[in-house]
Amino acid sequence: MLRLRDYLTRQGWKRDWEETSLKRVIDDIVIDLIYTAGASTAAGIGNGVKQVYQGESFTEGFWQGSTNHVALALIANIVHPFANSYFRKTKHYRLNANLFLGGVFGVMILLHYFLGTYNPIEAMIPPGLATITMTNIYVSKTQNKEDENGGN
Repeated sequence: MLRLRDYLTRQGWKRDWEETSLKRVIDDIVIDLIYTAGASTAAGIGNGVKQVYQGESFTEGFWQGSTNHVALALIANIVHPFANSYFRKTKHYRLNANLFLGGVFGVMILLHYFLGTYNPIEAMIPPGLATITMTNIYVSKTQNKEDENGGN
């Protein structure tokens, strides 16, 4: 138990803040926003590059792909960690995580199509490759950690 004087110091307050669930929620929101910004930028680049190959404006394609991707990515990036936590408890963790990603990509391509993105598949290639890479690295690290801890 901290005395009031100790609590009012930076270290006392910092220790208390680190233990709150509000901090974890804020951290999750910040991470979601960072991933969303990255994924939306990647979607914009994919759509913009395809626009250039079609003889049209990269800028228009970039903004269309990235803005259409923002709302979709906010939702997907919130759901993804919960899905990974669930799949980690299953027998075929990597397979389930990758099948889930395939389903998410399919839904994202369809939603891009319905939102009017000119090149929905091309818009999903860059964020898709990044997400597949990050997910499989995460799966490998968590499996290695569980192996070191004896499966716990």
